Amino acid sequence: MAAVSRRSALSTALRAASAGAAISMAAGLSSCAGGSRGRSGASSSPAARPASPLPSLKATGDVSVLGSRKVYTSFYPLQPAVSPPSGAPRPAGTSFAAVFTGAGSRVAHTASAAAELSNLLPWDIGGQRLCTYFRQVDDGSPNPQSFRRGEFVLADGRLQEIATIRRTPTQRHPGPSLLAEMHDIVLLSRSHWILQDYVKTSVRGRPVWAPYVQEVKDGRVVFEWLGTEHPEVLELAAPKAVRIEGADDAWHLNSLALHEDGGLILSLRSANAVIKVSRTSGQVLWVLGGKGNQFAGAPSFRVQHDARVQNGALVLFDNGAQQSRGLVVALDEENRRCTEVRSYALPGRVSRFGGSTRVLEDGLVAVGWGLGRSHAEVFTVFAPDGTPKLSLSAQSPDLGVYRAIAA
Repeated sequence: MAAVSRRSALSTALRAASAGAAISMAAGLSSCAGGSRGRSGASSSPAARPASPLPSLKATGDVSVLGSRKVYTSFYPLQPAVSPPSGAPRPAGTSFAAVFTGAGSRVAHTASAAAELSNLLPWDIGGQRLCTYFRQVDDGSPNPQSFRRGEFVLADGRLQEIATIRRTPTQRHPGPSLLAEMHDIVLLSRSHWILQDYVKTSVRGRPVWAPYVQEVKDGRVVFEWLGTEHPEVLELAAPKAVRIEGADDAWHLNSLALHEDGGLILSLRSANAVIKVSRTSGQVLWVLGGKGNQFAGAPSFRVQHDARVQNGALVLFDNGAQQSRGLVVALDEENRRCTEVRSYALPGRVSRFGGSTRVLEDGLVAVGWGLGRSHAEVFTVFAPDGTPKLSLSAQSPDLGVYRAIAA
């Protein structure tokens, strides 16, 4: 199978403007025929087709700016500002994974009133558009506000379910749950992917949720990484962190992406840092941001999401304190230097959770705003110079958004 392409790259236009489990692999492949779930692997509650309508998106600006590209996003019932006790029922309502045009018209969607859906991502695999989205499964595992467990659904471009992806048990991470964690997945082929998770362990007597990464190819774990085995990661632990099921969420791994050289780019939200990890040795190759920062000229960002490297630049969503923004930072990895290229923001727009930033082939920058409220922007396309060209806004006050991706 051909390697995945996210169809996003820093174009000449941007450079000019900035010159100053397994597929249920606990037990094999679980595929769908006629909408029914396969028997292998534990399954979630049946997803009823709800009466609630799909949220509409209002387009403001140049609706042609994306051309034939689509917008991939999800909507889910908003969580309370304070996490409910473990085991408390999730907010009632319908979740959606949906594909829209740049004009806000629906192309495809799937919905569930029985399970939370989130984090819809597009992939190009072997010349075919595939998608993944997360579906929460309740099996007694921790499912607090900070993270969710369930399975990734592998679907076609119309969001018709093909299979499900879950974590594979290993000695480093035997379980007890074999579910996937919702924050991220990298799909390399139909039988090759990288997942993230949290492992409950102890560091110097402190119970913590350690960041964990697992790569599975053809049903076999070919790479795994546990953050607490590396001193650079231990140094980044937040002194105060959200406590979940008796352990501190001291790093909060919330995104993973492939570097152009095959390494891993990991975002550690609680540490306000992004790290690069070797996918062969597991060594931490560098740290950017936070108290362990190794780069001169590093810009300030905090509680970030969706970090990745494109054509020598670090691209991420900076949630910030007073202003959220898409951020592009030129990287000199060899000499450990970086320079902020440009940020992409709407004045006063602050997102507590979620968010995404992607540079498209023609230099446009697509920003998903994460958690929003009534009439808040879900997605904005910026020109390379930072001028907003198009925004899509949701009309429902009761739904949250994790990412919004153009492809």
